[in-house]
Amino acid sequence: MADHHHKLALLGNFTLDFLARELGRQLEGRGYLAQMHLGGYNQYHQEILDPQSALYAMAPGLVLLLLDPHPFLGPAREAILAGDDPAQVGSRLAAETLALAAMAQQRLPRATLLLSTFFLPPQETLPGLEFNTPHGLAPLVAAYNAALAAQAQADPRLRLLDMEGLLRWQGAASLFDERLWIIGRIRFSRAGDQALARWLAASIYPLWGGTRKVLVLDLDNTLWGGVLGEEGPLGVKLGEEEMGLAYKEFQQGLAHLCRSGVILAVNSKNNPQDVEEIFRQNHQMALKSDHFAVKMINWSDKAANMREIARRLNLGLDSLVFLDDNPAERALIRQELPMVAVPEFPDDPALLKTFLWEVALDHFNRLSLTSEDLAKGEQYRIRGLTEELRDGATDLDQFLASLEMRGRVRLLDGPSLARVAQLTQKTNQFNLTTRRYSEAQVLDMGQSERHRVFVLELDDKFGGHGLVGVIIAAQEQDRPATWLMDTFLLSCRVIGRGAEDFFLALVGRYLRGLGATSLVGQYLPSAKNAQVAELYPRLGFSPLPGQDGRWTLDLATGGLQPPAWIAVEQAP
Repeated sequence: MADHHHKLALLGNFTLDFLARELGRQLEGRGYLAQMHLGGYNQYHQEILDPQSALYAMAPGLVLLLLDPHPFLGPAREAILAGDDPAQVGSRLAAETLALAAMAQQRLPRATLLLSTFFLPPQETLPGLEFNTPHGLAPLVAAYNAALAAQAQADPRLRLLDMEGLLRWQGAASLFDERLWIIGRIRFSRAGDQALARWLAASIYPLWGGTRKVLVLDLDNTLWGGVLGEEGPLGVKLGEEEMGLAYKEFQQGLAHLCRSGVILAVNSKNNPQDVEEIFRQNHQMALKSDHFAVKMINWSDKAANMREIARRLNLGLDSLVFLDDNPAERALIRQELPMVAVPEFPDDPALLKTFLWEVALDHFNRLSLTSEDLAKGEQYRIRGLTEELRDGATDLDQFLASLEMRGRVRLLDGPSLARVAQLTQKTNQFNLTTRRYSEAQVLDMGQSERHRVFVLELDDKFGGHGLVGVIIAAQEQDRPATWLMDTFLLSCRVIGRGAEDFFLALVGRYLRGLGATSLVGQYLPSAKNAQVAELYPRLGFSPLPGQDGRWTLDLATGGLQPPAWIAVEQAP
């Protein structure tokens, strides 16, 4: 997982103390130690506008700006009743908020700003007027949120917290307590603070690299009702009737998660032939065999299967979430593999759809969606096929040549920005320095004259793997012919193919064309990157005297050559 020490600031127009404590507990429960600056009641204007404020002295990497819409909506209602267009009023309010956000961004150029959207509090509405007259507040809220969304989609340093989604999830009666507002300007109830903290944490985890990658599923009484070996492929509960509908909708939700980039795997005590039959014969199955990157279907213990799933996907066990209806199996995984997340499975199948939504909220939430995310399920299925081919090979060079790999190396561009930041936040094993960067920070380096951000894309005969490698190189200020690799990482799904040799060879050629004579690499040991400890000496780098962990390659003599089994389709 990511570096778990972070600085964040929490600002807003209501009392935030109870929320801050609850948020701290939520983050600590996931292993994050957050140094938090807590703004005073309704002091967000002053903190953002004053360049000497405690906000800027702290220099947080994440700023949470939570604006309760209640104080804005009273004056807005009066303006609308006086003849102003609700949408225009909403747009004006959004412009004011975004101007304030831009000021904070200007003074904290390496920070991400998480800004709450507006929601429509029931106490501020007159139900008969909302949609039957031109005086409703709903168009104002919609215009405000649309303006914020347009800016967030254009600015990777601005992310939004969907407060209308929180209201739909929890309901106004649960979220708010008017007595607390009167007593202490505390907008949310005790339950509301807990829900908002969980909602906030779910948006913070992706920014800090805490999103998990793989959802591992049991089969019997999990994907369908009943035991397949007893009921047969057409006899299990699955379809449009009664509890069969609950399982079908659960599968449809899983298929949607798969399409959005969550990797699915199976860990089940069953006969493999029976499982293949239900995929072939039961047309009520929303999930197909190809949805799963790995299927461990046998009579082995599920902890051993879980380890094998992680091995085949080349991921850490802390990337996995396990769903199983059997409490004994859940207890086994929690005891044997505590780094695997194991949510409590509902006893009532009717609750499966809501259960899956909450699992996705807590473990698979994301604030951006890349083309690699959309293709991830297929890419990891290809990874599984490749591992099967490797297991049957007797000669490594022959195996690598048989993959028919093609590589492309290029400089950072707009479409690849989110994926590059995502890789810096999530990649642990093949990551020489384990430095974590937000989209804003990657963009800043990509636009810097002294930096170059390189990306690697790789395809093979099974399909495309997408963007799988990042090198961030920085020119030494006092030695312009020397470039230092601040970041060098590869996605785990292409480790062991020589992609690192290919990538570094093409980056070296490019830098040599800029006049570079030496390329410096750095290895900073972490809990998970021991496999790359000997990378630089293997590639012919020489240790730099007196600089622990730094190695240099002489580019003046030609640098590295790409491996023969990867064809060059594009070079920077």
